[in-house]
Amino acid sequence: MVDKFVAFLEQSGWRITKNENRGDISSNEILKKYSNLPAEFVELIEKYSCISSADDTTWFLCLNDYDSESDVAFTWNEFEKMSLEAAEGDAGWQKEIEEWWQDKLPILMSVGSGYSYYAIDIVNGGKIINGYEPEFEETDVVAENFDDFMDKVINGKIGL
Repeated sequence: MVDKFVAFLEQSGWRITKNENRGDISSNEILKKYSNLPAEFVELIEKYSCISSADDTTWFLCLNDYDSESDVAFTWNEFEKMSLEAAEGDAGWQKEIEEWWQDKLPILMSVGSGYSYYAIDIVNGGKIINGYEPEFEETDVVAENFDDFMDKVINGKIGL
């Protein structure tokens, strides 16, 4: 399914860069803390180093993006950081935000028409959720799992 998904994205004008040396999530400190990541998602981020819309406003987070030392403009947890900044001075609210994000793994980010993201909800059986500004923690379930997400994108039920 991953190959079919990537082929669909390429046909839709997305820029895809294959990882020269297939990555391995087992050595990634950030991803280690998330158990039960979907095999299809792991395959995608290990196989590809860049999956981005033609205008670079929407992109999948790939293995190299889940790096705490990265100097990219938008880190993998950028929306959590924005929420924490909004809650500055309110320790209770900040704790709620941190707890909420603890088992959500962002997989796609967009800055095209406002800030939004898709994430894997680890504690909820791997469902794919969609969140957007200004309340990043108010989300909608859009797919039952990552495979369902890819299928819905291919079939036009989810737009990226």
